[in-house]
Amino acid sequence: MEKLIFQYAPKTWDHIDTSNPVRRVLLRPDSAEYLLIQREVQMATTPPGYSILQIQRFQSSFDYGQLLIREQLIINLFNYRPLYRVRRFVCIESRFLQVALEYNLDYRRCGLGRLCLRKHLQDFHGGDKVILVVQVLTPTPNSEEIIPENSSDYYIEYIVV
Repeated sequence: MEKLIFQYAPKTWDHIDTSNPVRRVLLRPDSAEYLLIQREVQMATTPPGYSILQIQRFQSSFDYGQLLIREQLIINLFNYRPLYRVRRFVCIESRFLQVALEYNLDYRRCGLGRLCLRKHLQDFHGGDKVILVVQVLTPTPNSEEIIPENSSDYYIEYIVV
């Protein structure tokens, strides 16, 4: 199953050892991937001027595999056409980061009242917060806010500190 998932994994992913299917990769500040995510985060946060210390790519073959399965289920069973994958953002306290990564951003474990993935993070001031960059499935790609039905509708792509 993991070999199949790796066939469809994002092109930015490094090779994952099947004995350890979860990996955090620190991006180099001069890489194209870092610059792209940096630009998207800075465009999504207000007030402007958020200083990014580091960006990590999060690679979880289990979470990504769940998204692939869910995507096919929605397309084939519920006839959502078209279905889009869009990038959205959520801010959590840094003390919840490990739990968020382990439980794919389960809002009940991450100090969130509900999970709302946003196109823009208003009044973001950093501090003891972490931004998670998330890919989410949606039939409405231009929505400001997306509230996923379940945890298989999204996966965490990047951790921005």
